[in-house]
Amino acid sequence: MPSISNKGMELPQSAIRKLVPFSDAAKERGIHVYHLNIGQPDIETPKGALAALAEKARELPDSKGVLEYSHSAGIFSYRRALCNYYHRHGIDVTPNQVLVTTGGSEALQMAFTVCLNPGDEIIIPEPYYTNYNTFAKLCDAKIVTIPSDIKTGFALPPIEDFEKVITPRTKAIMICNPNNPTGYLYTHEELLKVAGLVKKYDLFLFADEVYREFCYDGHKHFSVMQLDGLERKSSFSTLSRSATAPAAPALDVWSPATARSTPSLCVWLRPVCRRRRSARFSPRQPSTPRRNTSTRFKLNMCRAATLSLRESTRYLAASARCRKAPSTPSSTCRSTTATSSASGC
Repeated sequence: MPSISNKGMELPQSAIRKLVPFSDAAKERGIHVYHLNIGQPDIETPKGALAALAEKARELPDSKGVLEYSHSAGIFSYRRALCNYYHRHGIDVTPNQVLVTTGGSEALQMAFTVCLNPGDEIIIPEPYYTNYNTFAKLCDAKIVTIPSDIKTGFALPPIEDFEKVITPRTKAIMICNPNNPTGYLYTHEELLKVAGLVKKYDLFLFADEVYREFCYDGHKHFSVMQLDGLERKSSFSTLSRSATAPAAPALDVWSPATARSTPSLCVWLRPVCRRRRSARFSPRQPSTPRRNTSTRFKLNMCRAATLSLRESTRYLAASARCRKAPSTPSSTCRSTTATSSASGC
């Protein structure tokens, strides 16, 4: 009987899911369980997004349509809408810098796979999201941790602590901002220090920014994509947090999750995206020639979920009116054409 690979045997069990059997057993005994082990927001999923999805599902049998493969980098109109979202938040990206993945975890796994060789090290402030361990293990990389201090509210550890653990095998630094699980929001000044370190030692910079919209008390989130002078940086977001749509695309030039990356980094990420496919909810009549723009639906559901909840209602109302008219390129996104073939991915 063939045996499981060494890597498969050594993959760590998710600490988040490890508690599930205990909670299930407690529920069977009639105990009410408060789940603090998983990042499941209690924000209502936008009704407009669910309605649009249900509408398209009803149309499939009537139109004899098919559920097609989408563009490997993500439907162009969706990536263009993401660019508009990021532009409103002061982040200058183009559709060619955005890759759409099935959740933020896939985006992170792709980034690690493309950037890290076996034995490479990635420095992460501790405590950190436990599943980073699995992503690193799958590409035979090693996580090196630097503890943050509860006395400082889990602020960024001193840069000197980072430099003490940098070795010839160090390949990247990763931060989670706002941090999971501490909730700490890194300041602009702290991110500038990280950027200086990344440039000094010629490293990759990964930023898990899935909680970017969860900032309180007047504090503002600053993205690593707003840091100048860094050639190899990538940011990750996901709709599962901002719009309560689990397994949705990640956002950022690499992740519904998205990944936002610099152009040079996207060149190496695209081949990974091309080797996995995702269906697109845009049925095509067999007798109708393929169009570069999608038909009615245009993934308005994904667009709306990508926006903050404050904007979702307004966007869905506008997109409903636009469905009746052909799609045109957005003037706010720096793109010369609306066809997905020109996306470069």
